[in-house]
Amino acid sequence: VYLDPVCALVTAMLPVMREKVRSVVDEAIKSPAFFSTFMSQLMTLDDNIRSRFNYDGGDPENGWPGLAAEVLADHFDAWFKMERDFAIERFEKLLESQDARKIDYDYAVEGKMKPTFAAVRVTDLLRAVTTKYERLRRLKHKLRFLTDIQNDIMAGYHYRLRASLEPYKSITSPMRPQL
Repeated sequence: VYLDPVCALVTAMLPVMREKVRSVVDEAIKSPAFFSTFMSQLMTLDDNIRSRFNYDGGDPENGWPGLAAEVLADHFDAWFKMERDFAIERFEKLLESQDARKIDYDYAVEGKMKPTFAAVRVTDLLRAVTTKYERLRRLKHKLRFLTDIQNDIMAGYHYRLRASLEPYKSITSPMRPQL
């Protein structure tokens, strides 16, 4: 029982909202881009309900898990796969762009190392992925984003750097005398 009428209204509206969310999820799951956008908007709705209405779902200690948590309980693997595919696809496009290996002279202050355009864009991609997983409520889901998506991006970038370094080493290393 809520003393606050706003929280009581939110509690009363949740079954209707839950039903609407389920019907949208059934359609959204068929379209990866739509499902990704929908989940982001649903997390924003949850955050707004928590912050604007000070809603805790009757659990002041742990807080309200949100509608997104209910959807992710059933569809996390599908959503995660979509997000991972989007991130990897964007990562590959970043590395293949025309100016990926060019130095971004305007990025850092004078006297500091200048990154390539690809490095700046990969950093932005990692920030975007981090923003998505920060809003997740379950540690298990956060860890999957961190270890799978971010690790794949960093490993791919590391591989790309090593592949670029090998020809440089072979060109610049002195010839060893043969015995």
